[in-house]
Amino acid sequence: MILVTLVGQGLTLPWLINRLGVREDGAEEEAEEVRARLVASHAALERLDELAVEEWTLDDTIERVRGMYEFRQRRFKVRAGKLDDEDGIGIEDRSLAYQRLMHEMYAVQRRALVELSAKKAIDFSRSTCARVSFTVPCEITNVLPKATPSSKPSDA
Repeated sequence: MILVTLVGQGLTLPWLINRLGVREDGAEEEAEEVRARLVASHAALERLDELAVEEWTLDDTIERVRGMYEFRQRRFKVRAGKLDDEDGIGIEDRSLAYQRLMHEMYAVQRRALVELSAKKAIDFSRSTCARVSFTVPCEITNVLPKATPSSKPSDA
């Protein structure tokens, strides 16, 4: 009897949940992501403070990186409800505008690299790809046309 009860309930529960329209709202995942990003940005800022005293670091570079991580930290504190968004424009809107701008910058750089490769103006070997990928954060190898003896490069 116990087996029938457990199996019967176990088999009908997913149907019932679906029928009632119960859906996970993603709030738990969102909170976990925000916590992880806050911890990561805090660790980065701590390490930056340690590195700031090293003679090889440059003050303007340290400040530029500090500004980036402080912005990230503010943004995720706002999302976590730990800080008010006092920007006027809105920190999320600022972040989305920045992300859109950077995607445009990466896209134009990728197009320029594809054109150079298609014109055979550069030999986009693995080592060149690795060096350029550092400054154009994308999968260059997925953007460039595959080189085969009988094919012409495509317009990517």
